[in-house]
Amino acid sequence: MNIFVIPSWYPTEDEPHTGIFIKEQAIALATCNRQNNVGISTWGSHVRSLLLERENIHLWGRKILRGLALKPRTTDHANNCREYFTPAFTWSRSLLKGNIRKIIEVNEAHFNRFANEFGKPGIIHAHTAYPGGYVAMKLGKKHGIPYVITEQMSPFPLKTFDIAGKLHPLILVPYQRSQKNIAVSRALYQTMASKGVANLTLINNLTDEEFFQPSTFQKSTALFHFAFIGRIEEQKGIRYLIEAAALLRDADVGFTLTIGGDGSEIDNHKKKAEELGLTDHIHWLGTLSREEVKAALQACDAFVLPSIHENHPLVLLEALAMGKPVIATRCGGSEEIVAPEVGTVVDKANSQQLFEAMREFSQRSVVFEANEIRAYFLSHFSKQVITQQLEALYKEVVEGFST
Repeated sequence: MNIFVIPSWYPTEDEPHTGIFIKEQAIALATCNRQNNVGISTWGSHVRSLLLERENIHLWGRKILRGLALKPRTTDHANNCREYFTPAFTWSRSLLKGNIRKIIEVNEAHFNRFANEFGKPGIIHAHTAYPGGYVAMKLGKKHGIPYVITEQMSPFPLKTFDIAGKLHPLILVPYQRSQKNIAVSRALYQTMASKGVANLTLINNLTDEEFFQPSTFQKSTALFHFAFIGRIEEQKGIRYLIEAAALLRDADVGFTLTIGGDGSEIDNHKKKAEELGLTDHIHWLGTLSREEVKAALQACDAFVLPSIHENHPLVLLEALAMGKPVIATRCGGSEEIVAPEVGTVVDKANSQQLFEAMREFSQRSVVFEANEIRAYFLSHFSKQVITQQLEALYKEVVEGFST
């Protein structure tokens, strides 16, 4: 089958982790089944020089010059998986609709190139209803082919698409006209359904299990080593993790905690950790490359994700793929990933429960086997499992589609 993928988020040099799960899913569709041809259409949605934010108008001149210097390119991830990039500026929708006309034009050009090189797509798979789903709706109607949308918003809907508790037409209409709307977690499925989204199904995200594998890493200290990796934003609940770390210290538990990532809250969290006297216990790693994420996971005894809300967090999958036990919160999608044999789940925004779980882990009160954790991951979230679910959905949609 020929599959044309339109991601609203996609990794860039500026933001290498943004939408990495979308890229890896598209490549997996091609590499797990060589009969598929996959085209990925990108326009620089997260290239900083192409984002003209209203609050940074003073930078527009410099950004426009840099953006105009960017050249279209084509990247082959496999002989049946081709990524197309043509730069397009993005700005606030209140001004000329955020340049959506140009973004549609770019995707149309990529669609035609893919059709010429591999044959007409049988289906369009958009990730997130806007702009990806909106563009897919336009192309699907013009070319007489079906489209599906995988939704990734967290929380859902984002404020910009919420009008007095109802979904903005920019995302509601693409949902209504799509052949299937895919939620990546049961919690998101239920939330979308409560907002009036129909034709729903559930298919989880995946991660690269060849890259993230259990290792024979030898620790250099007897201290129990916890790790957190993610954006340093309020959503991630890091302040509760820091409070739990202070409780661990007060309970004379021998531990270290590494925090990887960057974001708007990092200075506040560093200050809080210092005020609580945790300088010797918490180590801040800053922004991490993919290789550095793997190294940080290799070095830890357990991974902690104290989020306030999540859909289907990729970093939990990465930790499980490497055989690491996890502590997560009941915040949406996280608790759907974590079964008793691979970790534990506590209430969100609850430093006391986090502390108790971390103390149990550090005292080895609960024992997890890396091979069993890895096996659990492969049986639920491997590339083979997820791509087979997607292919079955594509087949159902294409066979039932009529123009």
